[in-house]
Amino acid sequence: MIRSVFIVIFVLLIAILMLCGIASWRSEKTIGRSVGLFCFSLIPPVLGNMIIVGATTENMASVGCYIYYIGMNLVMYTLINFTNKYCIRQNDTDKKAGIVPDWIKYILVIDAVQVFMNIVFKHAFVLQEIEAYGKPYFIMEALPGQIVHRVVCYGAMAMIMIVFIIRSIQASRLHRERYIVILISMMIGTFWQTYYIFSRTPIDRSMIGFAVLGFLIFYFSIHYRPLRLLDSMLADIVNDTTVAVFLYEPEGKCIWINESAKKLTGIKGNDLEGASMALRDLIGETANILEMNETETEIIRQINEDELSFMIARNSFFDGSGKKTGIICEGQRYNGRETTHRGRDVRFQS
Repeated sequence: MIRSVFIVIFVLLIAILMLCGIASWRSEKTIGRSVGLFCFSLIPPVLGNMIIVGATTENMASVGCYIYYIGMNLVMYTLINFTNKYCIRQNDTDKKAGIVPDWIKYILVIDAVQVFMNIVFKHAFVLQEIEAYGKPYFIMEALPGQIVHRVVCYGAMAMIMIVFIIRSIQASRLHRERYIVILISMMIGTFWQTYYIFSRTPIDRSMIGFAVLGFLIFYFSIHYRPLRLLDSMLADIVNDTTVAVFLYEPEGKCIWINESAKKLTGIKGNDLEGASMALRDLIGETANILEMNETETEIIRQINEDELSFMIARNSFFDGSGKKTGIICEGQRYNGRETTHRGRDVRFQS
């Protein structure tokens, strides 16, 4: 039963990886084909494990082992290609700086050949029959050729992770997430694989971790946009601008103001109601401004002996269904008796 469950899981993983690979290959992004090849390369080791799990004869299990081990060489090869494109910086004077060297790929090819030659020389691995989950199961006994294979693959993965660590440190806060998440998924898959090797459990569950790595690389390379961080950065920009910004709900309740708005209204702290009242004292009823039809209007107010003018421009925002979700207005405050500007921009958004 357990073996059947894993076979179903592996079939689903292969189908999803195939879809991710096709979508990446068709993507207009320059990195799309590198992502697609990596997703496709994950299919052989997953398929090999599925064959091993379902094998009832030694020959069938051997076929699964060759597909699995050589497939891991292919995974490392395509992961290097992906890393070299994903982690390159546009302003690098040396485009090879901090990137996995190409000679590692040649070693991976040679290693794949030596693993395949196990058919003749029997130097990499042999299979031993055991009983697992009530049925015969063929487990691999590592020989020197398999040890070399592991050193090559682990070495390639270590170099790749070093590149991602360097990029995670060098990247700005806006882009750091896309490196760190992939790095963590690589580490989880590698540690999971190491546990499988030393525990000698019958079924290699680490392939699930590597498949998840493929999904994450597909998402972060093709579809990911750091919206949360962008929102945070834009909020910081709006908060630091010299323009006074007032954020209103559609019902007209003030829910946020920036530092310039506090200075304009003379409000300290987060007294939003007080800021809204102070704004009404300056320009009149804000509801009239939020509901006005004109894209630009001038408001003239007599404050003591000063005549203050506010030239306000407004625009409306709509959601995907065409429903109004916000209004933003901006304007300049200046003294009507002076020819030089001495006020602030004022923006209203609801």
